[in-house]
Amino acid sequence: MLSWILKLVFWIGFACFALAVITEAGLSFIFIERGKPPGLAVPCLGMMDGLFLYVVLIAGLDLTLVRKEALARVYGIVSLIVAILAILGGITLIFVDLAKLILMVTLFVAVPFGTMAYIAVWGDFDTDAAAAALGLSMVLKLAFSVCLLVASPRFVKNIYLVLVTLTSFLGNMLISFLHGFVPGVLVSITDVVGAIVVAILAVIWALIFAVFAIRSVIAALHRRTGEA
Repeated sequence: MLSWILKLVFWIGFACFALAVITEAGLSFIFIERGKPPGLAVPCLGMMDGLFLYVVLIAGLDLTLVRKEALARVYGIVSLIVAILAILGGITLIFVDLAKLILMVTLFVAVPFGTMAYIAVWGDFDTDAAAAALGLSMVLKLAFSVCLLVASPRFVKNIYLVLVTLTSFLGNMLISFLHGFVPGVLVSITDVVGAIVVAILAVIWALIFAVFAIRSVIAALHRRTGEA
């Protein structure tokens, strides 16, 4: 009975993390409804956390399933596909956001007409919506962390999962800092900087996932060859 309660606690934590991802990824729709230019950093954080959510899902299945052989057989190939998609998506975002950053900076320093054009398009950044999304996301991630500890203290020994969680928290704090330390007219620029940094982190983690996935696929092939 206790084990099932602990498993339920884990999945409650998983739901909290999933809601954090939805909150981050859905910020663009909030901006669009308000008629203001959408921020890039928080939705990009949602993309990275979506990748991390897959890691948490695998940890939950490993905790819940009785027969883990089936999970081991499909884990490698599915993880490799997820990692490749994340790498391609992350690299695309990096180049697109970098081009946008160059355009923003070029316009801003091109006084007076370029600066006026920049202010007209990107000068009004909705920091309140971004702060609300980041705050709610942080609360949900803290709830996830607590549930993780309650469900099984052994998760603390999983360095992989711990580093993923810390990276997610780091993304929240970095974007909050970048949104807060410059005058409001420059927040759109620092927001793009945050999006680029988060996308780089996502690509790095996706590469790590890909390496582990390839190793898992090779190990599965060796086991199948041995059984044959």
